[in-house]
Amino acid sequence: MGYLRQNFWPLRTFTDLTDVNSQVRLWLEQVANQRRHRETGETPEARFQPETLRALPVIVPDYRDTTETLVHKDLRLPFDGNRYCVPPRYVGHHLTIKANACSVTIYDQHQDIVSYARCWQRGQTLGAERFQKELLAQRAAAQRSAEQQRLISWLGPSSESYLRRLADTDRSLTRQVRELLLLIREYGPSVHLG
Repeated sequence: MGYLRQNFWPLRTFTDLTDVNSQVRLWLEQVANQRRHRETGETPEARFQPETLRALPVIVPDYRDTTETLVHKDLRLPFDGNRYCVPPRYVGHHLTIKANACSVTIYDQHQDIVSYARCWQRGQTLGAERFQKELLAQRAAAQRSAEQQRLISWLGPSSESYLRRLADTDRSLTRQVRELLLLIREYGPSVHLG
């Protein structure tokens, strides 16, 4: 385009669109397509012969509305007047939202995380119940894990194998760990597990 702007348009006059088209065709044949290109060393006429050209791969263009946004602590991403939820592991990450008339899909890089039917109402929150349950389960698991680690640090490495054997029984591991922690608080950590 720069070559056309600098070498064809200056100092030309035209009577109408037909005149512009005929002048540009003549200029292409006699000037532009005859010059040797600096990079390829070939003339455009020689380089673009139909038998030397290959078909472009078929790439379907992505016409969806696209935006990037941050996942907040409440697992929600704002988009189009609504809030869409994602799994807890994405809190603090920037994710890509792509939407068409029917759906909203959330991506991490190029990986599809979750899709929703597009909601045209405003002020809606979608997916909260699904992912908040997962968040609560993770928090509970983290709490249990912290309690188990505290127990192991107080009672030593032998307590870890004790807890593993305890987990294989029908007893509630969470309850047993809490009871052991209460015993340690009351009697001290010098307890023999067997």
